[in-house]
Amino acid sequence: MTYTVEYTTSDSECASSSIQDVTVLPAEDASFTMTPTCDGATAEITGDTGGTFAFNPEPGDGATIDSETGTVTGGSLGSTYTIEYTTSGPCPATTSQTISVEDLENPVAMCNNMTVMLDSNGMYVLTEEDINALGMDSTDNCGIESITVSTNSFTCDDIGDVTITLTVTDFGGNTSTCEAIITIDGEIPTVEITETPLSVFCQGVTLTAESPGTVTYLWSTGETTESIVVFENGTYGLTVTSETNCSSYIEYTVSSIEEGTPISEYAIFASNEVYLHGNNVVQSGGVGVGSLNGEIKLHQNSHISEFGQATTFTLNQGSTINNQINDVANPILPNFIYNTLSNSASPSVTISNGDTQTLDGDVYDQIWVREGATVIFSQPNVYVNRIKTSEDANIEFAGCTNVYVNSLFMLAKYGTINSYGNSVTFYVNNDIHVEKGSNVHATMYSNSGQILAKGSNVNSNNPEPTYMTGLFIANKVHGLNNVFWNADVICNPCQGTEPDGGRINNFDVTSWPNPSDTVFNLRLITEDLMNNATIEVFDMNNKLVHTNKFRPEQAYSFGSRLDGGVYIVKISQANNTKIIRLVKF
Repeated sequence: MTYTVEYTTSDSECASSSIQDVTVLPAEDASFTMTPTCDGATAEITGDTGGTFAFNPEPGDGATIDSETGTVTGGSLGSTYTIEYTTSGPCPATTSQTISVEDLENPVAMCNNMTVMLDSNGMYVLTEEDINALGMDSTDNCGIESITVSTNSFTCDDIGDVTITLTVTDFGGNTSTCEAIITIDGEIPTVEITETPLSVFCQGVTLTAESPGTVTYLWSTGETTESIVVFENGTYGLTVTSETNCSSYIEYTVSSIEEGTPISEYAIFASNEVYLHGNNVVQSGGVGVGSLNGEIKLHQNSHISEFGQATTFTLNQGSTINNQINDVANPILPNFIYNTLSNSASPSVTISNGDTQTLDGDVYDQIWVREGATVIFSQPNVYVNRIKTSEDANIEFAGCTNVYVNSLFMLAKYGTINSYGNSVTFYVNNDIHVEKGSNVHATMYSNSGQILAKGSNVNSNNPEPTYMTGLFIANKVHGLNNVFWNADVICNPCQGTEPDGGRINNFDVTSWPNPSDTVFNLRLITEDLMNNATIEVFDMNNKLVHTNKFRPEQAYSFGSRLDGGVYIVKISQANNTKIIRLVKF
């Protein structure tokens, strides 16, 4: 606004005056705004420029201010400062504002994916380095204070892709999130269990686990091996654990084991009689007789260290049995396998004195092992009409072997069978004789014949004992003078092969009831409905007590007139034969 001012002198005589126009200047504008930053603030002058900025009061915390621009730097988040702005014109003005240092901008969260491997404890825990790598591309205008994850530990249950949330926090407390995929590597093992029957002389199976990779096993039986042997039907559990400590559990039910006393508990089993005399000792395994009139006779300081089972016992001259069981021995006896392949046209072999020869064939007529000679059979199933030996002969086997012999088998004195300790079984359709000073390691099964083992006389100046190790089955078993008997582990499977000879594969016989106190019933399982079947029933003295023919499609009943006892029943049809064992009360 403009004003007119008149000035007049005070001289009355010569008074004078003058007039001036006066304009009043407007007040200056010191207005400004402040915007907080990470470490201070920026100023924007909205009034008159050209002034100066200053703190009032000085903060003393190291913060500085640009007097021309008003920019505050070096401040601390959360601190408050008072800023004054004073104009520089003729009418200076001053205003002030209070500003708090704060971060108002959220960080930018950027996630990376990651693959990790479970450790030997089945765990993985993300490290600080891992977490920083997951969020390494994240940014913030004021700097990132921390990066955290929603889940940082993983187990076998997490194998595969796991989505987690990553949170980025800046120094102002602002947050931002993103999602990352963690691929968890580890091995959950797979496993299958297979069942393999033990040898026909054992009631049991081998359970074998198959699992790829490196694993450990824990069966419900407490065993930690890949395979276990079980002797009872039931359900068996298996826990398999991988290198990353991840486990799988599986159960397997065994139902194939035939119930009853296993023949493998015995060293000697006879249908009719066991007669041991002259310092015979059964050091391990039982001795059993399987007929109602059967007898165990021990004479002249003979001993059974474990058990003897028969209806009749005769012990004299210091003989003993540790556990005497007065009952018919009734173990599960496998079928005898016949040799129908050997004949007079089959090759014969003689091994000369002191020579060693490996035989790679499987069917022979006669094999003669002469004095000091050694024969080695390489095939798992060998069929021979007759094996003849001379003094100090050796019969050896390259592996698990079954030998099927038709004629009397005699091991001459000082002979050896199976010194390598393989699983070996002799099926001899005749008697078996073992002479003094011999060493036998095998299962020997005589079909209704006798096993006779001899040692030297115990009173001899030069005792020459015979050692019989394995399982010995016959109608009669006779040990004479200084024979030592032992059971052996005979459960390793060595599958016997019954020759086909034009036989029908699906040929079998079912029988019921067994045992029976009335009659027995039989029925054929056969594809041949044309040829009649023949039944022959033998008692334990190998006496034929019943024979007849019947149609293959009919059930056949017999036995009402049979006395109590054990009977061997042979059923034949064309080229097929089946031997079963029945017990009459």
